Amino acid sequence: MMDLQVLNLEILTLLEDYIIVCNQFFSTFFGYLKYILSIILILLGIFTLLRYRGIYRTQKKMELGEKREKIPIKEKLGKAYVIVGMAYIFLGFGIIFNFLTYILFWCLDPLPDQYIIYIVDFLDIFESEDIIRVFDLVKTKNPFEEFIFYIIALFSLLAFMQVAISIWFITRDGTPLGNPMVTYLSLIAGIIEGILVGFTTCLPLFL
Repeated sequence: MMDLQVLNLEILTLLEDYIIVCNQFFSTFFGYLKYILSIILILLGIFTLLRYRGIYRTQKKMELGEKREKIPIKEKLGKAYVIVGMAYIFLGFGIIFNFLTYILFWCLDPLPDQYIIYIVDFLDIFESEDIIRVFDLVKTKNPFEEFIFYIIALFSLLAFMQVAISIWFITRDGTPLGNPMVTYLSLIAGIIEGILVGFTTCLPLFL
């Protein structure tokens, strides 16, 4: 009996060591992800502005080369490229300097979310206090709770990106896999995921 207890203790200790390593990985992952997303957004903004510049120059050359009838520059298209390009750059720097994260907190915090807490509480699987604790990294009491928080935060990030990418496809009239229903189903799924785990759960990891 004593040997079995010692074996269980060794397994639990070994598992805890692996969990601690996983937690360190998640912490590093989210730290690097912050800057990777920022760089991608800034580069997208620069490339969008450069694309607008190329379109503008092409239209100008067409105007100058046309003698009989001038071909007008598409001002609306140009403005759209400038706005989108500047928005990407703003978002990129917003993630680096944290002000975008605080803006998202302010905008998303009033939304109803983290409904998984109410579901688990209703099913009476765990204590509601334990479930609430794993949604806040500061309140976690052990590596296992911290690991659960990182998993929830990962789902929160996926839900957030799913909604953002779906909206991006909708605004650009894009349809992944050639089926517009995929975009709308992805948007709905992302919203449901965000309501369950919370859109703001992952945001503290970007500060």
